[in-house]
Amino acid sequence: MIQNVALPFLRLYWKLFRPKTFGIKVLIQHPKSDQLLLVQHSYYDTSFWHLPGGGYNPKRESAEEAAHREVFEELGIELVDLTFLADYQTSAEGKQDTVSIFTAVANSVELALSNEIKSAKWFDPSGIPTEQIYKITRFVLEYYI
Repeated sequence: MIQNVALPFLRLYWKLFRPKTFGIKVLIQHPKSDQLLLVQHSYYDTSFWHLPGGGYNPKRESAEEAAHREVFEELGIELVDLTFLADYQTSAEGKQDTVSIFTAVANSVELALSNEIKSAKWFDPSGIPTEQIYKITRFVLEYYI
């Protein structure tokens, strides 16, 4: 995969030039229960569970538009009741990243996974494997639950 090959070079670039980047993450609720959707990426930390999302350019689209686009691209579902929760700032990878976090309800439970997603699973909030979730996901779950 191109992402696997490019990631080390991107990380080096981020550490050298510390660019400002923007991303979104969405905590998606099942349309008929309290379950929450988490994903495992196919290209990075494949054993960890993450919130769906990705990067965007604020000159080209809003964070809300990016949330709808990324979730549809990765999972093939539309979002209902998209609500801004918080901004999360991090420089963990060397870049100065601002991640806008949203909550939403899925319009469907039928997922069409892209090649970026290794797997996706609906979890009861009490059954989320906290030792296998990424730092930003932990932050969001603590904020939300």
